[in-house]
Amino acid sequence: MLKLNRIPTKAFLKNRGVNLDENSVLCSWCGVVEEDSNHLFISCRFSVFFWKQFCNWWKLIWPSPRDIDSRYEFCFQVQLAFPVKMVWLLSVAAALWSLWIARNEKIFQGKITNFKDLIFQTKMRALLSCKAFKDSDSLDHSLWWLNLSHCLLTQQSFLENSKAISREYVTFHVAGIFKLDGAGCGGTLHSKEGHIIALFSGPVQVVSSHFAVMEAVKCALEVLFESNWVGKATLKVELQSQVVLNWIMSPSLRPGKNWEAFESLDKLTSSIINIQFVYRRRERTSMADVLANMGSQRTEILKAWW
Repeated sequence: MLKLNRIPTKAFLKNRGVNLDENSVLCSWCGVVEEDSNHLFISCRFSVFFWKQFCNWWKLIWPSPRDIDSRYEFCFQVQLAFPVKMVWLLSVAAALWSLWIARNEKIFQGKITNFKDLIFQTKMRALLSCKAFKDSDSLDHSLWWLNLSHCLLTQQSFLENSKAISREYVTFHVAGIFKLDGAGCGGTLHSKEGHIIALFSGPVQVVSSHFAVMEAVKCALEVLFESNWVGKATLKVELQSQVVLNWIMSPSLRPGKNWEAFESLDKLTSSIINIQFVYRRRERTSMADVLANMGSQRTEILKAWW
C-alpha cells in the first residue's frame, strides 16, 4: 500500500475530496510540511531520527533516501545473507507499521510516543513477526535487542514450520530490576521444547529489586490467565530472587507493611493447581532480564502470547 501511495495520509485524503483546512493537512509531528507518504515516512525530522536509530540497531547507516522508492531500493540492496535478509525485511515492515501506529495514536488519542518506546515496539513487533515464520531456537534473544544482524544462531530455513508445542509442561522465566531511574519487570513463557510462547515487559512502582521480582511473578501469572494457559499444563515459575521465593513459600517471612501486594499474589497462585516456584540464578543476557531492563524505560506494560 505504501509503494502504491494508498496510505490514507492527510494529503491523500485531501486529494480524495476530504475537506481539510491548511493547518489540518500539516504533518502531525513537525507541523510544518503537508503530510504525504514521502514526508511522513521518510523526510520528516521525526522519521529521520527514528530511521537512524533503527539502522543503528542493525549496525547500518541510514542513507537519507529522497522518497519511498529510494527507501525500498536501499532496503532490498542491503547486503545480507539469507535468512538474515528476511529478518531485515520483516523488521523494516515492523518499523513502518510502528511509525504509522504512533502517528494515528497522536492524531486520534493525543498520545505522544517517545523514541525509546517506539524503538522498543518496533523490535518487539519484528520479533513476533519472525516467530510467526520460524523456530525461535535459532535466535539469540539477548543479541536481538542489541544487534539484530548477529542474532541468528543457525542457518535453518527461515520458512520452516515451527515444531508442535507440547502443553504438558511450561516454564515461566521472570526477572525484575530496580534502578535509581526506574524499575521494571519482564518474563518469557517457554514450552516443553523450549519455544517462547508468551512474554511481558513493563515498568513497576517498587522500592527494591526483590519487590520488582515479585511484581514480575504476579505479571507472569496474569499472562497465564489472560492467555488461557491455566489448567492446560503444569507450570514452573523460575525467579531470580531467593528472598522472594522464601516470601512465596513461607508467609511468616514476609514484610508486614506490604500485605496488599502479597494478598493479590496469593489470590493468583491459589487459582492454579499445578504450579511450582524455583530459584534461578540471574542471567543478565537472558531474554527475561533484557525485557525487565527494557520495561523500566517503558510507560506501560506490554503482554503478548501466541
